[in-house]
Amino acid sequence: MAVTFTHNVLLPRYKLAKPRAVIVQVDDIYGRSVGGGEEQLAQVMGIDVVDVIEYNPNAYDPDVIAARLAQDRTDFLWDVSYLDDGVAIWKAVLNHHITLKGAIGTSSAFCMPAFSERLGPASIGVYAADKPDGDVGSAALSASGRELLARATAAYSGGSMDIPAVAGFVGGWTLLHDVLPKVDGSVNAETIRLAALGVDVPVGDSVNGGGVKFAGVGALDEGQNTRAAAVVGQWQAVGVMKIVYPPAYIS
Repeated sequence: MAVTFTHNVLLPRYKLAKPRAVIVQVDDIYGRSVGGGEEQLAQVMGIDVVDVIEYNPNAYDPDVIAARLAQDRTDFLWDVSYLDDGVAIWKAVLNHHITLKGAIGTSSAFCMPAFSERLGPASIGVYAADKPDGDVGSAALSASGRELLARATAAYSGGSMDIPAVAGFVGGWTLLHDVLPKVDGSVNAETIRLAALGVDVPVGDSVNGGGVKFAGVGALDEGQNTRAAAVVGQWQAVGVMKIVYPPAYIS
């Protein structure tokens, strides 16, 4: 979503002929999976990823990362970090006075309330890509999605459904409602996998505004839900994040 948001929103705003981006990522499966996906999509969308800065979140120097970022003369930063290192790296970016047209982080750091709490006013203006919570705008939902969200919200005992609650509901509902009833024969890993590949939930029918369609064998994103919902928010005050993309999610 960081790449799509950059391409669809930030590039038209700044009218860049040759946009440059840098990916900063932790050196584990999370960082490489998200960062690798961003790099591949950027290539398709015509954004030049001029550097991928990978680091060990247990042994790193944020000033070294920031110095390298400054040398890259990038327009955009896509950061795949955890909370402690994400905060430290962003502080270093500010201390090195690096000018960016956009910094978009991910759900394990930049979107978390603690990110803004720790940074205070320094968090304002930063973007974060994440999954939707239960306050999904009606424009993002089909009639079926709105009805299902109302039922889920009414049954949820924790009040307003936060991001983990919504994500958990979508996964559980998909498994129990759309996958298991379609299993042919005995229930095992292979029959579940085959049944999942046949699931076809239109965009808007899931309670988060997404849908479900898993990429098949041989696809670049094999096994991934190609209709997963994602949003981009921006810290617009300390502790206040507003959804800014996609338009259907803006309240």
